[in-house]
Amino acid sequence: MMAKRHSRLLHAVIRHGIWLLLFTVFCTNQSVAQIWSEDFNSYPDGTDQAPPKWTTNATDCDDGGNLNLGPGASQWGAWGGQFAINDIEGAPCCAAFGGGGNDNSWLSEIINIAGYCNIGISLDVSGTGVFECDSGGSPIFGCQNTTPPDNSHDQIVAQYSLNSGPWTQFGYVCGLPGGALSITGLNGNTLQIRIYAANKSNAEFYYFENVVVTGTAAVVPTFTQVGPLCENEAPVVLPTTSNQGINGTWNPAIFNPAGLGGTTTTVNFTPTTGQCALPTTMDIVVNEPVTPTANPIGPFCTNDPPVGLPTNLGGINGNWSGQGVAGNSFDPMAAGPGNFNLTFTPTPGQCSNTASLSVMVTQAATPNLGSTTLCSTDPLYDLTLLQDPLYPIGTWSGPGVNGTSFNPVGQSGVVNLTFTSSANCMMPANTTITVNTATTPPITGVPASICENAPSINLPTPQGGFAGNWSGQGVTNNNFDPSGLSGSITLTFTPNAGQCANPATTSISVTTPTTPAITGVPASICETEAAIPLPTPQGGFAGNWSGQGVTNNSFDLTD
Repeated sequence: MMAKRHSRLLHAVIRHGIWLLLFTVFCTNQSVAQIWSEDFNSYPDGTDQAPPKWTTNATDCDDGGNLNLGPGASQWGAWGGQFAINDIEGAPCCAAFGGGGNDNSWLSEIINIAGYCNIGISLDVSGTGVFECDSGGSPIFGCQNTTPPDNSHDQIVAQYSLNSGPWTQFGYVCGLPGGALSITGLNGNTLQIRIYAANKSNAEFYYFENVVVTGTAAVVPTFTQVGPLCENEAPVVLPTTSNQGINGTWNPAIFNPAGLGGTTTTVNFTPTTGQCALPTTMDIVVNEPVTPTANPIGPFCTNDPPVGLPTNLGGINGNWSGQGVAGNSFDPMAAGPGNFNLTFTPTPGQCSNTASLSVMVTQAATPNLGSTTLCSTDPLYDLTLLQDPLYPIGTWSGPGVNGTSFNPVGQSGVVNLTFTSSANCMMPANTTITVNTATTPPITGVPASICENAPSINLPTPQGGFAGNWSGQGVTNNNFDPSGLSGSITLTFTPNAGQCANPATTSISVTTPTTPAITGVPASICETEAAIPLPTPQGGFAGNWSGQGVTNNSFDLTD
């Protein structure tokens, strides 16, 4: 066996977390139970694997890889009712200074802790020999290529994993061990325990035993049964506190039986975090309600007498409500004209739907028709737009009428029309349509003639009080350009739609410009002569002269 190369102050560091939980349970008979344990008493000496309950992985670096030569040589496994670790360095083996990287592990099976809370883990750790602690703050894994710690550091590390999650350290022995490693207050569905242990001398013995997992058995909340319910009952707020005092939430929190008739629905209760209680369910039965049927009545006129309504429909008792209903009688006069839905409401406790009865009441009067004003150039008009919506069926008659259409073309002034309703208790109704004759606006503001070389002119809008636009030869955006035109040009003003106006036209004469013949100007003049006037007009055209020596229509060479 390889002796340790360094002797260090003997000390031990045991680190583990202690969680203090203020935990109140509102129920009785909750006790701490042992969920899982291992005391190593049932195994032959040298047992290093006990699947599926636990398995190990270890590396001996100085005994030819032999894990169990015996006490004082090498030990890794169950010996004498304890798990013994004696001169097992752990992977990787360190070449530079001997020793190893401490990677020896004991791994429990995955332990089912569902149904328990406040889970605790404990194990007893002991040892004999001279131990070294080279890292009091945290464990060392892997070769550090120096001694210490590669061939001196001794440690035990206890870890747990909840729900197959990350590993969490809850105990650390550095050097000399003593006492127990433990943790409480864990919660989850599965738990696994891993213990790393390594020492580096055949005179050092680590032991651990009595690996125990405990927990408080969770309460299964119970509730007063809800239902059976009727499908048409109001939603039920589910109780948030169980018979044992467990608080939590339901999914759904409010149970609505609507649409669930003839079914059984399972609702789920989840206890509030911090209580040692399990989720539970409740099956709620919903009965399908009976739908009573009422025989039809009517139609009625508003002057008909009241009629009695039946208070028992197919064995279902109840009462009627709705417009015109009093004392389970329907009064057409009180209801007035229209279509009404009367409601039969069963008395409570019969698991029955309400029933409805549609009743038509016709007003014994003349329909209220609308009227309108049209232009003689308008298209066909839909007479149903004038009808009383309470009486949509009937026939129209009068000038310009064809079916339900009115043609304003050829009509003028006030036109009388008659609507005869097909409903009972109705009188023919009269209305009027005013037809205005379309107006042709007078054209103003457009010149009678224009010279071809004149600039564009704006064609004025509106015309005769009507907004609109111009079109025709030479017209763009209501401007007229005479360039390139000659003779009489017809322009059209088109009023905008909806003004009851016809298009109007006008003509503008475009004249070709004339070059005047020059007279009254001498062909020559002496430089010394006095200024001579230049005659205007020329050829009948008024104008002015310009050129060298010309001032105010006079020619003077003496300046």
